[in-house]
Amino acid sequence: MIHLIIFNSTVDISKIVNALVYSLKIRGFVMYKFKTLTLFLFTFYFSMGVSKYIQILWFEKNDSVFNFSLSYSAMAVAGSFSFLLGKKVNQLSIKKGIFIFIPLYMVGMLLRIFPQPFFIPIISGAVSGIGAATVLLITRTWIAALIADHPEISSKLISSKAIISQIAMISTTFLGGQALYFLGESKASYISLLIMAPILLFGVFFIRDYPDDHIIKKTRNKTVLPSNKKIAILVYTLGILIGMNLGLVQPYLPIILKEVGQFNISVVSTLMTIVSVVQMLSSLFFRNKKMNQRPNIFFLIIELVIFIIFTFTGVMDLRHMIIIPVFLFAILITGFQIVREIMEYTMFPAEELTLYLGIVQSSVLVGDSVGGPVGGYLYNLSISMLFIVFAILNLIIGIGYTIIYSIHSKYNKRIALSTEIDHTLTK
Repeated sequence: MIHLIIFNSTVDISKIVNALVYSLKIRGFVMYKFKTLTLFLFTFYFSMGVSKYIQILWFEKNDSVFNFSLSYSAMAVAGSFSFLLGKKVNQLSIKKGIFIFIPLYMVGMLLRIFPQPFFIPIISGAVSGIGAATVLLITRTWIAALIADHPEISSKLISSKAIISQIAMISTTFLGGQALYFLGESKASYISLLIMAPILLFGVFFIRDYPDDHIIKKTRNKTVLPSNKKIAILVYTLGILIGMNLGLVQPYLPIILKEVGQFNISVVSTLMTIVSVVQMLSSLFFRNKKMNQRPNIFFLIIELVIFIIFTFTGVMDLRHMIIIPVFLFAILITGFQIVREIMEYTMFPAEELTLYLGIVQSSVLVGDSVGGPVGGYLYNLSISMLFIVFAILNLIIGIGYTIIYSIHSKYNKRIALSTEIDHTLTK
């Protein structure tokens, strides 16, 4: 039994953990069936959120925002090469992979206490990028294995994962701000919170029952790239567009509400909190079993709706109604991420799944690092142009992913038929 002393009172951590899992259970989430994964995801995202939130404030306090941007870029670039580790991840068990790469991420987190000289934030970003990106890749292969065993709950599993990450991130923003308020914005407070983040992450080593088997037991592919190089290139290209798509509008929602909607900062803060809650609640809608049956159709519909809404918003002057597309964005972008993940788990060949997931994750990181600056440029140029480019990107992604899904579905059916024939002939 683990206890924590807070304001001279004893808190039983195990009771808090059990309360978290029970709360997920009574709300109908699937994650309570996979307690180990639930605890790992919450601990990982919570620690990540604390470190991420405090880091930018700490660097700003030390007039090192530029160094923060260098660290962020280094993290994105290093993380984008995580697909090269896809082959190695295949050869590791989930447990061993987590025990190797979590400490690497913890080292990168600890280095965030040094905003200067510039090369330390760069090293911190690179180490964190490799560690975090590989852990996320391992987590996705873990979820893929669960989906392979329980295909009927894939949409519930993925949406529940999204809800857990959203709860963790929302709570870290609130708790991090409150901690700085009560402790005071002193140097010791910032450093203490930055050190606390990897200490919290260390808690993953006390979680029991990690899977100890290999995700992909054997594969004919001996390279770090999938056998179908043309599809791999197409997937990488679309991944970059997806990353750009995610970084194009979402980071600028607060200033879009403030400048375009003419809301004061207090109202903007409230609206952004509501947007986060809407995203979390909309995850419940995309838990529907029908998402498992035809995810490509739902994905294309979501992308077409985004295209129509933001093309209309860009063409028409909706200055006084900007809150409507913003809230629709919150709902649709949640569906976009959940349904896309369902498609990726089902459309890629099972024996090369980790390789493809690594390529997608790497390309999304590259696109995200490009999408932010492009979004800022378009925002300064014209808010209408920003919305129209965002709409066109979604249309391209929707059509592209639907085509890849169709190609791989036919390929997987041929493989299944060939395996069935071979099995019949060997009887």
